[in-house]
Amino acid sequence: MHTSMRILLSPILVLAICMASPPRLSASQRPVAVICVSDNFDRSGPQLGSDWTTQNWDGDPYGPGNLLINSNQVQNANGPTYGVAFFNAVQWGANQWSQVTLTNVATWAGPTVRVSNAGYYVALADASNYYIRFRTAVHGFDEFTDIAANVQHNFAPGDVVKLSVAGNVLKIYQNGNVIGTYTDSNNFLSTGSPGIFSWNDGNGASGGVDNWSACSN
Repeated sequence: MHTSMRILLSPILVLAICMASPPRLSASQRPVAVICVSDNFDRSGPQLGSDWTTQNWDGDPYGPGNLLINSNQVQNANGPTYGVAFFNAVQWGANQWSQVTLTNVATWAGPTVRVSNAGYYVALADASNYYIRFRTAVHGFDEFTDIAANVQHNFAPGDVVKLSVAGNVLKIYQNGNVIGTYTDSNNFLSTGSPGIFSWNDGNGASGGVDNWSACSN
């Protein structure tokens, strides 16, 4: 299978089996649905498939990207553009994380969270630094705010980069370790879907990603 989904209930509530009148649970006691999805892109492509939607705005000077599967990984064939796509086959919770394996760090690539027509949060990672960025082009031009900018950090092909958002707090991870925690004091986005990102610089270089996974609650 190319994609997998899991819907979990957390926390686990243990109730007595023989209760004549089960108690009503308050909102804080009710189980929360945890949704997890993964895609390894191990298919011929080149299109991502119907479960993926490319985020695009009319008039975006750096869009739309053209995310394609090439040798079982995703690259952006249009440059210079932001190539962003989100997984559309489930209804995502607001608190979510998204992670990818980097396959090419010559230019930016990474995971996205809360992708919607209003914008997205993205981790832009290359060989020597990263950014955490809110970006939109909903007004027909490039608008972005760097929540973290040009943070010196080394990345290599094979590294797993994860971006999480809970409330207005974003965290970036490398291979399971938190490397930065940041607060979006502007509260740009409250909902949306997790996804993937690849930048094409217009000079033949495209960031590459593989083995995407995401969860929300």
